[in-house]
Amino acid sequence: MKATVLSTDFVLEISGVRYRHHPNGGGLVAETAKVAKTAYVGPFAWVHGHVRVLDNVKILDCAQIFGHVQLSGNVRVFDHAQVSGYAEVSGSAWIYGYAQVSNHAKISSYVRISGHARILDFVQVAGDVQVFGHPRLYGGNLKVSGQTQIFGKVFLS
Repeated sequence: MKATVLSTDFVLEISGVRYRHHPNGGGLVAETAKVAKTAYVGPFAWVHGHVRVLDNVKILDCAQIFGHVQLSGNVRVFDHAQVSGYAEVSGSAWIYGYAQVSNHAKISSYVRISGHARILDFVQVAGDVQVFGHPRLYGGNLKVSGQTQIFGKVFLS
């Protein structure tokens, strides 16, 4: 579906925060968020909080980005995925399905996070890593890198 943005004026207010349609894609962006014109926010996606979306990031479908998140590079967040807290996602990472990345997690490179995966706390994931299914990665010193696959019902901390 291609959305044509007719106005970039504020179109909605929730709890005192005003939202406008992003000119590239038409998704809703809070006045408190900073989203680059080169980024794409799809018509059903939401960006709220003090989020920074840079470069060629694409936020698609019903994805939600909130908190103090920073997305940069060629990151893709789509389906019903959520990125929140103080998470940082960069490179060419994809977060999709019902996956959640939150707290102070750092995701970079060619990481793919999908299914119902949860990446929380201060976890760092980089390289050619695939996290899918129902895994939970959390804790203060967990680092996953290289060519790695984590899937199923796995809990790592």
